[in-house]
Amino acid sequence: MCAYRMAGQEVNTPGNNLLTHNVESPPVQSVNQNSPVGTPRRSQEAVNAPRDSANIKNLVDGLDPELMAKIMTEITKRLKEVEPEKLGSETKFFNRVAKRNPKVYEGKEDPMILEEWIRQMEKIFDVVEAPDNKHINIGTFYISGTADMWWGTVRIIFQGPGATWASFTEALRAKFYPMHMQKQKQREFLTLRQENMSVMKYANKFTELSRFALEYVATDRMRMLRFEEGLAFYIRNQLAGQPVQTSQELYDRAAEIERVKKELRIVGQANSKKRPYDQGTLVERIPNKKPALPNLKPHNSMAKSIVQNVANQS
Repeated sequence: MCAYRMAGQEVNTPGNNLLTHNVESPPVQSVNQNSPVGTPRRSQEAVNAPRDSANIKNLVDGLDPELMAKIMTEITKRLKEVEPEKLGSETKFFNRVAKRNPKVYEGKEDPMILEEWIRQMEKIFDVVEAPDNKHINIGTFYISGTADMWWGTVRIIFQGPGATWASFTEALRAKFYPMHMQKQKQREFLTLRQENMSVMKYANKFTELSRFALEYVATDRMRMLRFEEGLAFYIRNQLAGQPVQTSQELYDRAAEIERVKKELRIVGQANSKKRPYDQGTLVERIPNKKPALPNLKPHNSMAKSIVQNVANQS
């Protein structure tokens, strides 16, 4: 019998009993009591891992290649749909704004172009629900040319926590919307009259120019007074004495007065074609009679024949 010392225990085995081997096993954390002495315990996951991997491999190898390709295509599609939501916050909003294809402001000194760019960016920010602290970074991505060069010189000013989109647009207007142009647009607004424009066109022009003279339309009441002042005289005459509460109501009534006048004009033109009137004066209808011939007394036969021929022709 041979004695082996394993894990602190002595085990007798058949063999030469003159030889005694003291074998020290590697340290183990635990021993499975249901297994042969000295066998270390292994977690169930570690035991099942090779078998599971083999099963997955066999399953994949057994799939039809065409079916496998469809599965991979679907997985790729799902990953692309989920990926934007896993991106950083700023990148996510950049992508949302880019899908709206906003225009790029190049720094042209035209207040209409500048105001249109600012308005479109603010509308997009509202739609995509971009946080206020992302507006400047996203908005400045859509400037180029002279505007981008200007941004490079003032960028450091708007990197602090106190920078807002309002302060940025104010600085942008100060640079590309000079004071003399502000005064020019303000004068256009103050002298705006409907004249030959329709009420709708006049209202659109009024709204467009009012952005450059906000102090004159600070309240809805002020806007109503200014709008009515520029309307055509016949509309103002019809509006006199009528109570109007809002600027929208004022516009609706002015448009209705204009519509009624157009209809009356059309009816009047149609009636004038049926009646023998020309600008309100009766046109006398003269019967189709032959003109009277002068009382000629022919002195000879030739003159007599000429007078007879004229009479026959008439």
